[in-house]
Amino acid sequence: MVMCPICNSTIKNNEVSCKECGYEESLDYEKYPTLQMLIGNERTKTGRINDYQVLLEERKEVEKNRVLNSDIYKDIEKKYEQTKKENVDLKEGVLYLLYKLKEIKGNDEEQGSDPLYNNRDIKVYKNEFGDIYIGEVIDGQKNGYGIMKYADGEEYEGEFIDDKYNGHGVYRWVNGDVYEGDFIDGVKNGYGIFIFADGEEYEGGFIDDKYNGQGVYKWANGDEFEGEFIDGVRNGFGVLKSADGDEYRGEWRNDRKSGYGVYKWVYGDEYEGEYVDDVKNGYGTMRYANGDEYEGEFVDDEKNGHGIYRYAKGGEYEGEWENDFYKM
Repeated sequence: MVMCPICNSTIKNNEVSCKECGYEESLDYEKYPTLQMLIGNERTKTGRINDYQVLLEERKEVEKNRVLNSDIYKDIEKKYEQTKKENVDLKEGVLYLLYKLKEIKGNDEEQGSDPLYNNRDIKVYKNEFGDIYIGEVIDGQKNGYGIMKYADGEEYEGEFIDDKYNGHGVYRWVNGDVYEGDFIDGVKNGYGIFIFADGEEYEGGFIDDKYNGQGVYKWANGDEFEGEFIDGVRNGFGVLKSADGDEYRGEWRNDRKSGYGVYKWVYGDEYEGEYVDDVKNGYGTMRYANGDEYEGEFVDDEKNGHGIYRYAKGGEYEGEWENDFYKM
């Protein structure tokens, strides 16, 4: 007699498979892994639905054969059918099925090392508002991995702690916006990607639902900013690259170019100097594509005050300027 490596039941010498779980030594478990292997696989730990679906497709027939005749499997099938009757998406039914299998046939040693395991349960329920939750529950609260599908069409898929989004998750809005990243106590905190339905995208740090820290924002028209954010707006050093080829590299305050920066136009002009509220203000140098150069003071994007204009062909003017023209 030998012990079944799947459920630890006894397999008699004259038996080719385990009566309890259907294990057969001849099966290709490298191609169709057991649930212990499946649960320990790094791909399943990501909490991504598509990974679960792929893994399920790879071994669902073999796994089904192992437990087809057991009362446990009939219970799973019954619950799975229930999720479909409640108009829950197929992916959520698949999620439930896999977690139920994990609960039934998970590694005994792994369970024993988890003090919460005995209090862990898989629930599928709908509240009075029509919201549906499928996932792990500990002591009556959403804890672990789960999906919350709201009646208004929005959906969260990911990790929970004490009924709140905590850890990695994906939130989908009914208008098509999607956020994937870190949550703390129900709000976006940490690293994440926010993809807007209109084609814009932000990837970077979040604090309390706002862009904070280093990040990259891409506009639908092809413009792109990479730099620092504070409370949802550009603050600090950053680089703005326009789809038409222009580039600004420098300081930002309250979402505007302010401080020292360098702006390069695609046609060859270049400004290096001070900005205030998106326009040239203060001391700077304007280099033109034809080789001319102005060095001096600017007010509201125009040469104003004292400055020197040097001509590429020789000669220069030094004196006072007003509204982009030198005073004679």
